Amino acid sequence: MNEPEAVAWMGRVVELSRSDGSLPDPVLIWWKARLLERRDAQARAVRPAVIAQWLSLAVAVVATTILCATGWDGIRGMLASAGLAPWAVAGGVVGFMALALRSLLAE
Repeated sequence: MNEPEAVAWMGRVVELSRSDGSLPDPVLIWWKARLLERRDAQARAVRPAVIAQWLSLAVAVVATTILCATGWDGIRGMLASAGLAPWAVAGGVVGFMALALRSLLAE
């Protein structure tokens, strides 16, 4: 590259730097970078608690299902003696689990 080509190229670089696409304020770039660093650090710190919440939910659902399946005859007898229909109680349990999931997923 000779000198006139270098001068022309540098002139184009100067024109591009003066256009509307100039860089934002360096303080703003630094502030956004710090904000992203804090957000990433918070996500890393919270990740074990979120995993524990999901695991506890899975264990609770499996344990409840197993306990209900193994003791269904006794549960049905208790509900019948109390005058409650099994489908009404099952609906209440499903509703309660839906509220618990909503509160878990809202965070």
